[in-house]
Amino acid sequence: MFPKITDFIQSHIWELPLDQLPRWQSPLIKQVRVLILAFKGFNRDKCQLRAAALTFYSILSLIPILAMVFGIAKGFGFEQTLELLLQEKIASRDMVAQEGLDWIISKAKLLLESTRGSLIAGVGLIVLMWAATRVLRHIEAALNDIWEIKNSRPWIRNFTDLLSIMVIAPILFILAQSTTVFITAIIQDLSKDMELLGHLFLLMKLVPFGLIWLLFTMIYVVVPNTKVNFKSALVAGIIVGTTFQLSQWIFFKSQMGISKYNAIYGSFAFLPLLLIWIQTAWLILLLGAEIAFANQHINRYEFALGSQEVKPSFKKLVTLLITNLLVKNFVEAKSSLTAEEISAILHAPVRLVRQCITDLMNSKIINEVGKKNSQDTSYQPARSVENLSVSFVLQAIDEHGLGDIHIHESGESKRLSQTLEALNQEIERSPSNILLKDI
Repeated sequence: MFPKITDFIQSHIWELPLDQLPRWQSPLIKQVRVLILAFKGFNRDKCQLRAAALTFYSILSLIPILAMVFGIAKGFGFEQTLELLLQEKIASRDMVAQEGLDWIISKAKLLLESTRGSLIAGVGLIVLMWAATRVLRHIEAALNDIWEIKNSRPWIRNFTDLLSIMVIAPILFILAQSTTVFITAIIQDLSKDMELLGHLFLLMKLVPFGLIWLLFTMIYVVVPNTKVNFKSALVAGIIVGTTFQLSQWIFFKSQMGISKYNAIYGSFAFLPLLLIWIQTAWLILLLGAEIAFANQHINRYEFALGSQEVKPSFKKLVTLLITNLLVKNFVEAKSSLTAEEISAILHAPVRLVRQCITDLMNSKIINEVGKKNSQDTSYQPARSVENLSVSFVLQAIDEHGLGDIHIHESGESKRLSQTLEALNQEIERSPSNILLKDI
């Protein structure tokens, strides 16, 4: 049974023609494909390792981040609400957790107080913001890697985008966690007089989920340095936002058996639980990024399960096709193309396209240019199109990297080196070595 399921997931599900399936079945198969691609990407991109690294940086920046959150909450009048929320969610059932949380909150408030007034405090505020944004920069790097983006934003735009997330995210999170209690109290009071509100109570319970969906969707749209389709981000936000809320409810309700850690860790028993919760949160966030990526590129990416192990000869062909497309586009004075547009025109997997673009950029064949009214990076030839022949492009890619590593020199190595050089010269003189603009 299990071999049949594995075979269906790996091959048969990709052979089903979606346009020939019943209307109710086609979207279902498509979403199953998205989830399969997302979990494959989750393993391929080493998201568990990335989550561990993000957990490490989160712990290092825990007090500065909490101080920043308290500062924002105080500005909007949520400081007491936030503190009561933390007490209720984390420390309501265990004195050890209470002591650990009280210590963290006191240090965060002390750090926040130290940033007020005087020049030294101004420096402290800068350090506080730097520590808080450091985690966000690592999140951006992780999401950029998932989206195959090699470059970050310009530092000014990076700072403004991250600052907006620092302000909005805590507000949404606090509202999502505190809304349930507020709504419960209001609805229960009013439902005594109006029977209809008793039924609305169930619908109002979805409000916290909606706020968390909005938070994750905002992260997936804003953080990656590329244009993310809002629908794809929303689908991912709903899936992982719901997962996050449910996992959080299970975690805090069960308290993960904190009492059994008391004898081992003593007053530090709160720490392993905190690590587990933060690690779980990062795993959920990264899985959502994989879902958003797979959802956005499913139509071109679904046939690319083996794009990470593509043959070198096929990768060369795709590289030449990309260069040919950009050269012709440039000669015809058309707008520069993004990786997404190249992928759509060539009907090629976007991951493979991005890999080839990286090779071409490293070889100085193409370069990045800004695109009007778009945050995406686009590309155009970096050399004269009169020099970009088939041989020139392939040799430029082959010669990128280190070539002067010392190896044992022998008669065989010298002869093979001369043979390769002669072959390259023959290819360069070949009638088939034509300019890409003429193809």
